[in-house]
Amino acid sequence: MHANLIERVRVVPFTMREWNIVKDSFLSQDGQELRKAVALLAMWKCRMGNKAPIIIEISELVLRVIIMDKERDPSDWFTNGNLKLVYGSVIIRWVLFVEKWYY
Repeated sequence: MHANLIERVRVVPFTMREWNIVKDSFLSQDGQELRKAVALLAMWKCRMGNKAPIIIEISELVLRVIIMDKERDPSDWFTNGNLKLVYGSVIIRWVLFVEKWYY
């Protein structure tokens, strides 16, 4: 039984507290909460180095673009154009991830 338990243990780059903070931040409208989640995701990537799952990077990108969108000046055409490019990049990364994962 003990050997079976060891086989099911999975090492992850985060604690349950960190996981809950990031999970809850995705539903938050508060910029500070979103920034805290981005910082945690960046820390997870540092902990894992090149072995970090791509979904951590995609999650970080999603939160970063949400923060950029919240803080933008609607009358700044240049920033709005850049924001569209970032949204497009995030969507492409997500689609490629899903395609690779499921097909």
